[in-house]
Amino acid sequence: MNRILKEMIMDNKSGTCPVTGLPITDFPEWTDLVLTSEYRVTFKLIGGSLLLTMPEGFAGNLGIPSLNEEFLREKGLFESKHAELRDYSHISDKPSRTTRNQFVKFLLDEQARGCLTGFFGFNASFIIKIIFNTGMDFFN
Repeated sequence: MNRILKEMIMDNKSGTCPVTGLPITDFPEWTDLVLTSEYRVTFKLIGGSLLLTMPEGFAGNLGIPSLNEEFLREKGLFESKHAELRDYSHISDKPSRTTRNQFVKFLLDEQARGCLTGFFGFNASFIIKIIFNTGMDFFN
């Protein structure tokens, strides 16, 4: 499935999802945003309400929840129902506790507002999968 997602979304030159026919919109101002010397992120939009987030590198204590919110606000999705796909294939290390806490708070806030309808992380390393599974055990 990882290879298929990559071909469908990341390497798709047509700008259209071959499965759903939804447009994949790139935003130059939201592409390869350099946040630190070791961390960058790209945001894309699939259809009108599916956010694709592609972080790369090591976030340290930075994380990206504030940028997610800024992107959602700019694109008119902050108060609307939306879902997020996040590609973890280019994360180079385990996220710090601070980053994990920021991420959980962001997801819980989105859920409490009733706007986040789904979150799908893919291409995660073994350690990130363990972190997700442990977190899910605490929240279920």
